[in-house]
Amino acid sequence: MPEEISPIRELSYSAPLITNIKHIMVGLQGFKPMAREIIQNADDAGANSICFEVTQDALIIRNDANFLSCGLTSDNCPWSTDGNPNLGRRKACDFHAISKVGSGNKYREQALIGRFGIGFVSVYQLTDQPIIRSGKIQLQLNPLSEKNQITPIDHIEGSEIQLTWALGRLKQN
Repeated sequence: MPEEISPIRELSYSAPLITNIKHIMVGLQGFKPMAREIIQNADDAGANSICFEVTQDALIIRNDANFLSCGLTSDNCPWSTDGNPNLGRRKACDFHAISKVGSGNKYREQALIGRFGIGFVSVYQLTDQPIIRSGKIQLQLNPLSEKNQITPIDHIEGSEIQLTWALGRLKQN
């Protein structure tokens, strides 16, 4: 006898993160597109300066714009539904937005360059786990586990992105 199916039910819509990253990266290969995406994100955040530092272990990018944070107390940003209490607009905080591939968080802001939330994916050609630091927060993205680690740090001004060379692919001897 066939299993009885209720007339209405829901299944969550999801997509495999690693597969999506691979598909998006096809159009973002090379250092020029990656640098352009990083610069555009800094410009969208209101940065006046940006610095790229190449070290033996990582590419470190710094700019003078701060990431906005909702406090990161849950997987979903409360600002997306309730609005930012200081700015009033419904848009995820910067830490939540960068941790969601294809978030489209900036889509409705006409003055911004980035719109679809895919440009930052270009960093995965260099690193397996990008680290973002701003204010008193460090966010380490880990697409393989589909989890992100939030760590409190000493306060820094502006933002810093650390792209530790992935699996020694680009590390010089």
